[in-house]
Amino acid sequence: RNPYHRPRILRGKFTKVRRPATAEEYCQLMRSGSRPLRRFLFFLRRTGARTCEARNLTWDEVFLDGPTPFLSISRHKQFHKTGQARKIGLDPSTARFLRNLARQYERRCNCGCEACAADISPNVFTNGRGEPWNRHAFCRHLRRLAKAIGLDEGTADRRQADVEVTLARTDSV
Repeated sequence: RNPYHRPRILRGKFTKVRRPATAEEYCQLMRSGSRPLRRFLFFLRRTGARTCEARNLTWDEVFLDGPTPFLSISRHKQFHKTGQARKIGLDPSTARFLRNLARQYERRCNCGCEACAADISPNVFTNGRGEPWNRHAFCRHLRRLAKAIGLDEGTADRRQADVEVTLARTDSV
């Protein structure tokens, strides 16, 4: 038995379950979002990487040269179990997208001085100020955008989800 019991204040309440964005919702987000957010969402959709992996991705983990471009993510969810880096293969369009980002990254400062080099983040995806995304800022930015364009939170009560699954089963029978 688990010695932890659910707090009394939460008993009887259902947690919200996330659902993936539909293709229409993704298109709306891409049309309305800022350039850094659009880049981030495109990368997540094309690679299937976790949000934390994409936020922490640095240029030394991106390998675009060679016959098969890939990402070698050393900080990931299962590292403590496997002890190995997670490798994600890239399709040609995603590799081209990252090559263009790399060119823009190299052109951020042409003077080559140490002061400018210290200000440039080694992360692949940065926010509008050139700083790496943090978890709270990314979620807040995405939620505000979704609310502004009229999308729901992307969650459903478990009770409602169970009812929908039950209805789907009875309809198919």
